Amino acid sequence: MDQVNILISTDFLEKETEYITWYFTQSALYYIDLMLSSRDVYAELMAYMRVKVGRFYDSVSGLNMTHRDSDMTILKRSVAVDVACGSNLTQCVDSAESLFTVWATNHTNSIDVNYEQYVSCAAVRHGDSSLAELALQHVTSGSKYRHQMARALGCCLNATVMQRYLSLSLEQAMPLIESMNIFAYASKYHEGRQMAWQYIKDYFYELVSR
Repeated sequence: MDQVNILISTDFLEKETEYITWYFTQSALYYIDLMLSSRDVYAELMAYMRVKVGRFYDSVSGLNMTHRDSDMTILKRSVAVDVACGSNLTQCVDSAESLFTVWATNHTNSIDVNYEQYVSCAAVRHGDSSLAELALQHVTSGSKYRHQMARALGCCLNATVMQRYLSLSLEQAMPLIESMNIFAYASKYHEGRQMAWQYIKDYFYELVSR
């Protein structure tokens, strides 16, 4: 099917707030997102998605979670936050940055596990650059949150922090499985994927010797 027609068929999403519709739309658009992520036109796709997801995000009160949330609200919010924060919707990123800052600085995680990876990824990717540094500190210090922070760092756009993150794969104190995970996490987005591949080429023999 023509990819342009697929995008045209999503025009109605601006007024859509049903879970099942957004769930399948998100799955259907995954390939397009992946293929365009390394192209200049990707920014236009993200701008398009921000327009479409705004009402859906607001319908679940964004990241304002309560213990009274129904199972359906939790399901809807998980998709809404993934799409909204992933496309850099301002209100989603601002909320994610605030929640992540409290977590990373106070070592107290109040983020629901259903949204944790989307929130931490958005904060590290689109938030203040200091948040990526905080996440890296958790990983290097062996914090109890190091696994979640390592996953979040895979979303980082800061080349300096990403390079330091990748270099942890050669640390003898780093468990081998966690070293492998570094490259898996870094490959989530095009920018990290390119840096991870280059790092593997540059340090191939050192990595193999581990």
